[in-house]
Amino acid sequence: MKRDKAARFSVVVADDHAPMRRLLCEELSQRGFEVLGEAASAREAIAVALAAKPDLCLLDINMPGGGLDAASALSHALPDTSVVMITAVPREDQAEAAARAGARGYVAKGADPDELPEVLRVVATGGAGFASPWLECLHSAGSSA
Repeated sequence: MKRDKAARFSVVVADDHAPMRRLLCEELSQRGFEVLGEAASAREAIAVALAAKPDLCLLDINMPGGGLDAASALSHALPDTSVVMITAVPREDQAEAAARAGARGYVAKGADPDELPEVLRVVATGGAGFASPWLECLHSAGSSA
């Protein structure tokens, strides 16, 4: 899936909080991403992603059914789709768990508005997008697990 940074990437957005989900979808659409679907739970996220086969899945780590379980399932079922986790309260242990589940990125919902689209583009072009400096090494930890 490695493409250049100017490419238009497709994404499925999963968050159980409807206003946040709408905001994420609107923001990503305005930033040049093609939003292929939305979901409010892990089960729904898996179903939508399997049908849409997006470049990226943006998953709330604490959504019903478990964002980490969805990340693991999608990483195995759709190896060409990169998973990025979002969370309201970033924690190192969650970031590590996300990497082990196959996520290639981890971003706080309250991050700078430019951070999420940049992390998604980095991940979509083959990089790891762990937004905090102490998270950069986690991708390799997740890859070797």
